[in-house]
Amino acid sequence: MTVSRAARAILTTLLVGTAPSLALAQASPDAPPSAGGAAEANGLPDPATDKQDPPPVTESPKPYPGPPRSEVGADFGMVSRPSSGDPLVHYPMGWGAGAHVRIDILDWLGARIATRFESTHATFDEGALNLPPGTVIDQPQLRRINISLQVEPGFRPVPRLLLFVGVGAGWGRTTAESMHTTGAESVRLPSRSAVFVELPVSIGARFEIVPGLLVVNLKGSVAPVYDQSGRMLKPYETPNKDGTMVEVGPMPELGTSFALLTGLGVLL
Repeated sequence: MTVSRAARAILTTLLVGTAPSLALAQASPDAPPSAGGAAEANGLPDPATDKQDPPPVTESPKPYPGPPRSEVGADFGMVSRPSSGDPLVHYPMGWGAGAHVRIDILDWLGARIATRFESTHATFDEGALNLPPGTVIDQPQLRRINISLQVEPGFRPVPRLLLFVGVGAGWGRTTAESMHTTGAESVRLPSRSAVFVELPVSIGARFEIVPGLLVVNLKGSVAPVYDQSGRMLKPYETPNKDGTMVEVGPMPELGTSFALLTGLGVLL
């Protein structure tokens, strides 16, 4: 009986001593909680069981490449370069055709280099070029080449439309082919040329017909002309049919010029 009581006392002591250890083992954080349990603990749905529709985008968005940085195109239109200083000689409106390259320096600023070939003619009133009345002047068409460089600030009211203004400088050369006269005075003059400098101011628009690829341009410009020189603008002495020296007057200088051009371009 005494032994039995002693054994029960030892067993009770062992059980009481190991109970706290069992409670700590059950509450031990060594085993990490499940993802679902952590999500539920934070008040969020379990991503393993809660499917989203549409599914989330996990890739970073691609950056916008921006507008094309250059344009190569062709232009065609009407050019007016009236005569100045001689009311008896007139330069009617002619046509012009050429090409251009435009580069976007900044989002709001571009630079354009353009070359243009122009063709026009001259008309003469009685007494023009210091020749006597009754003289018929036959002057072939006047040919001209023009090169210009402009800076063009602009803005886009809509993504496919660019509105711009341009200011710059240009150089040109006019050539008058061999001229001859009949009637009251008969003379022949060789080919003559003159050069000039101009300061064009323009306004225009560009619309993308095919976005990012093909554009149409429309541009108008006005250009005061300066520093004109050349043999075409000087008197010329030549013998007539009788061998007598005759002084033929100069062709007049150019006045302020105007141009209206349209064209197509390719974006690069």
